[in-house]
Amino acid sequence: MNKLKKYISLLPLTKDSIVLVLLIILIAIGLSYLPWIVFGVVVASFLIILARGLLQFHYGFYKVKRLFLKKPSKEKYISVHVPSCNEPPELLKNTILKLSCQNYSNYEVIVIDNNTKNPDTWEPVALYCKILGKKFRFYHVENLEGFKAGALNYIKDKINPKTECIAVVDADYEVTKNFLKEANKYFSDEKIGFVQFPQAYRNVTQENVGLELEYRHFFLTYMNMANNFNCVTATGTLSVFRVEALRKVGFFNDESITEDCDIGVRLNKVEYKGLYVPKIVGKGLMPYNLDSYKKQKSRWAIGNLQVLKNNLLYILFDSNMTIKQKIGLFSQLTAWVNFTFFPMLIIIIASVLKTINYQYYPMMRLIVSLSAVSLFAFLMLKFLSFYITLKNYSSISSIIKAFCIHIGLSGIYSFAPIRIFLKTSFVFERTNKFLRINNVTGIIKNAFIEISIGLGSILLALYHFFESNYTYAGVLILLGTIYGLILYVNKELLITKQASEYLFKVRKTSKISL
Repeated sequence: MNKLKKYISLLPLTKDSIVLVLLIILIAIGLSYLPWIVFGVVVASFLIILARGLLQFHYGFYKVKRLFLKKPSKEKYISVHVPSCNEPPELLKNTILKLSCQNYSNYEVIVIDNNTKNPDTWEPVALYCKILGKKFRFYHVENLEGFKAGALNYIKDKINPKTECIAVVDADYEVTKNFLKEANKYFSDEKIGFVQFPQAYRNVTQENVGLELEYRHFFLTYMNMANNFNCVTATGTLSVFRVEALRKVGFFNDESITEDCDIGVRLNKVEYKGLYVPKIVGKGLMPYNLDSYKKQKSRWAIGNLQVLKNNLLYILFDSNMTIKQKIGLFSQLTAWVNFTFFPMLIIIIASVLKTINYQYYPMMRLIVSLSAVSLFAFLMLKFLSFYITLKNYSSISSIIKAFCIHIGLSGIYSFAPIRIFLKTSFVFERTNKFLRINNVTGIIKNAFIEISIGLGSILLALYHFFESNYTYAGVLILLGTIYGLILYVNKELLITKQASEYLFKVRKTSKISL
């Protein structure tokens, strides 16, 4: 009995899983009694998939925009903010150390640690800031609301009065010595509200390069496009904002779980420009377990859709925005989303109905066929996007790895629109940076839905193969592979964990005091 309870506890009986079951029931009823409604949903999904896929493919051909700079007249005073919540002290201290080595004199660093319960985690960092001198300040606050935005807003009144720009650096990012000097170059134009540098990572090896390339695909595709379309949004770390611009929009929205993207859109609203500078000025850490990785990508997908939902009327009807800017913002805000949920679910449900000798009719065949075409179109256009964007940076085998990583998270990316439609508020789920053990039960719990759908699809495929329904069998094998790729994602994350362990070991044994 105890063993049974243990395995039952692994089942993710969440609101999402309940919603999924209800949707399966509704689609089954719709296929049987309201086929025209289901057909309309599939047509809409197909058109969205096709339009987004063609746009992504098109974005891959844009050249990197040449940035014209005026020589800065002076060093602007920059206040660097490092928000932290329950971060490993060695990790955070090294981030601060790198900030102390800037080839720039006119700056301060403020570390804001919020809601970390264990004093052993934050007190060493507070002491380290004190040792580094007056440029560095540390604040620890309990019961602070508003997620990361709440922490950033908390210190907005504590900055040096001379501050002209605020830089946001995540707790795991090691910046180069020229980070602030480089950022200062781009603020000669008074209409530049913020500058965004790309996210890059240091726990990367040849074995887990697919993870890194999947992140890079976003910046090469969407941020490069945004520079060309003049609709750049911020991405959370290595972002440098003009203080005057932040004051004009009321600083960060503490109800948003992607406060970075939200502030970028709101600055566009008041006609401040964002600038994406494709130069690596710092490297952070990719998540190194499946739970944290899925939470990060889910937060990005849902948070950006939340921003789109809140600003939809502005994007659609603002007369000051060009068509390119509107399309560009839509593309950025849906970058971590796909619309394959209904086509994939319909294929599975229809194949189950077929196993019980359900009487098919022409409309159902059309629905299933269009669902399959939607899925193939999505995969083909997505792979072309990855190939066109990454071919000058990596080998074809590494590009395939990145593509597989992206497709392996289809469960997250495809379910996000459903979640945003059914719910208005979400919790900010931070990315855990503490190393912990990945075990079999953890993998089952964190990927239960994907593994179940993948395994179920393969079993259905075998049934249809032996019943000579080869088309169904082929499509179901493809579906099973898509959801089964979550295991490949987990494999690369295990390698990432090993790379991270090595980095931490080097830090602890290095001559640099942390």
